[in-house]
Amino acid sequence: MARKSTTVFLQTEKIEVEKAICFGLGVGRDQTEEVLSRSLDELAELARSCGAEVLGTMAQRRNRIDPSTYLGQGKVEELKDLAEALGANLLICDDELSPAQLRNLEDICKMKVIDRSLLILDIFARRAKSSEGKLQVELAQQAYLLPRLQASVGFHSRTGGGIGTRGPGETIMDRDRRHIRQRMTHLRKELKKLAERRNRERQQRRDRSQVFSVAVVGYTNAGKSSLVNVLTQAKLYTEDQVFATLDPAIRSLHLPEVQQDVVLTDTVGFIRKLPHHLVEAFKSTLEEASHAQLILHVIDASDPQAFDCYQVCESLLNELDAEKIPKIVVLNKMDLTEPESLDPELLASLHSHRADEVIYTSVVEKQGLDALRARIAERLIELGATPSESDEANLCAY
Repeated sequence: MARKSTTVFLQTEKIEVEKAICFGLGVGRDQTEEVLSRSLDELAELARSCGAEVLGTMAQRRNRIDPSTYLGQGKVEELKDLAEALGANLLICDDELSPAQLRNLEDICKMKVIDRSLLILDIFARRAKSSEGKLQVELAQQAYLLPRLQASVGFHSRTGGGIGTRGPGETIMDRDRRHIRQRMTHLRKELKKLAERRNRERQQRRDRSQVFSVAVVGYTNAGKSSLVNVLTQAKLYTEDQVFATLDPAIRSLHLPEVQQDVVLTDTVGFIRKLPHHLVEAFKSTLEEASHAQLILHVIDASDPQAFDCYQVCESLLNELDAEKIPKIVVLNKMDLTEPESLDPELLASLHSHRADEVIYTSVVEKQGLDALRARIAERLIELGATPSESDEANLCAY
């Protein structure tokens, strides 16, 4: 007797693509329309990397931020009408919103509102792979959530007088806040243990073989991981997107001119308006740059905003107390631009220091890499590395 065949239909949940409007505010003379437009373009790119469809943007310039609605009252109504006309279901602010601003905008626009900080946190949560990276992202998320608990939970969290505010409502909110604080304390302890272990391993490497460390830093999507791959023959994950990699990766770099071992450390990319929660949470990872003997600052030379990106990275390096560490600037992606098209403001800033500290490279076309390796070796020798015997002979002959 033939068996009766059965067909099983699996129900799959259809995930609706969020349709977003990005909006921002320019305050002060420095926030020109061009600067604001660039920032909103980057915000839109961040939103797309999370899978959202960006339908449009809206910008406003004011003397100050409205403490209750961020934008002016009239502009908020205009934003609501634009979202309804385009069929958007998500509004994304280019700055971090206070709990009151977030709540008021949602009440007026009748749709979900998030800010730049939460958007970046979401990207980090999607991309974190290592246990340490996941702990760091969770700590940043909890720090972001804590002051916004009242806005996100609803009427159960309201305090003060009036109907519906007495009884267990306050207890629920206090309990949730206590739980978050306890979780944050636990996460900080775990991250501290991991940071101490990394410090011990770093010191052991230096004591055992006098390893020289070179940190690779730069704006997100500048080509840091691709550069590490081509210099060390590694296979780090690379993709043309923001924050493709979050976890630091250490790879050995062979330099014939130097007797000691040299390692390259690929760090998480920087970005403007990086949430301070993330800076704090990722400080143990970013400290790899502050403990290095040499820093490679990678810049996307084809980016029209290259000078702004350079300034953002320099500011964050100063915040990490890494501004005094010797640095080589790598103008990458030269295959996508021409030397005469480079930002003159960027070049003037770079060459105001030492012209030979700027190396032009193209990872795709393998250009400038030998010059970069040679300059890294020269700088490490200047910093105390022992030159190889052939290199010493060349120096003596010279």
